Amino acid sequence: MLSKTLMECMGMYFRLKDQAMTGNRPYNSEPLENILKETLGPTSVMADIRDIKLTVTTVLGDRKPAELYLFRNYESPALIMGANDSANKTVRSSCAHLGEAMVGPEMQYLWKVARASGAAPSYFKQFGCFLDGGLIANNPTLDTLTEIHRRNVALHAVGRRSEVFKPTTLVSMGTGIPPTVNVREIDVCRPERIWDYSRLVSGISALGNLLVDQATASDAHVVDRAKAWCSMIGLPYFRFCPPLSSDIAMDETSDETLVHMLWETKVYMRRRTYDVQVLAKRLLHQPVHSHVSL
Repeated sequence: MLSKTLMECMGMYFRLKDQAMTGNRPYNSEPLENILKETLGPTSVMADIRDIKLTVTTVLGDRKPAELYLFRNYESPALIMGANDSANKTVRSSCAHLGEAMVGPEMQYLWKVARASGAAPSYFKQFGCFLDGGLIANNPTLDTLTEIHRRNVALHAVGRRSEVFKPTTLVSMGTGIPPTVNVREIDVCRPERIWDYSRLVSGISALGNLLVDQATASDAHVVDRAKAWCSMIGLPYFRFCPPLSSDIAMDETSDETLVHMLWETKVYMRRRTYDVQVLAKRLLHQPVHSHVSL
């Protein structure tokens, strides 16, 4: 719908990081929201996107346990079956102050969906009841396959078999793999001596980082599981995620650091030329029916 080129998207990010990631965390949300409105349109809605099926992951963070919530530009499996979408009802009651804009594809403003999905804790404030979808589905491959399966089951059940979507190729794009580094021993036992308290504090910090890393994991075992499931159902799987020479913070603003990351990505993609060519041949010789999950 927006017809933005990759260069335009990259330029938008460099503008965003200079305007939205300033000051102390959590950053002021207003510059981010202004950029999203300017780029996506203040009144554009999810239903305006018609060429692809699109899901955007968020987390309902106002409950325990937190729940994964999907914004869609199409009918949910529950609505296809004629049932009330309990998740949407929950959003209505929990996020009533956001208005009807967050309920139903025809009323979900694109900029609000993007803002909800980007509400990463400690970086930007929670958006109503929504938090960053990466807290639960940082690599949404299996969530996407589950969504496709549930929708197909619903379509079969109501006799709309012509709308069933069978994926023929799965492409997964990562944002970079940081280098493996050694960490200090994780020890959170009760300290027996006064000088053990520093060890306890260090252990608690390391344990907290471990839990966050695993909750937001998008590579390693997560990719292995996705690859295994795709293999079982005969679905060709392509994963592209460049190894990085350093761990890049989500709010990195240094042009030099980001350009170096871009160079490492270019080198990596050059090495994967054959896989890109194979993927291109598959996509060019297949019907264009795509489901994109962000």
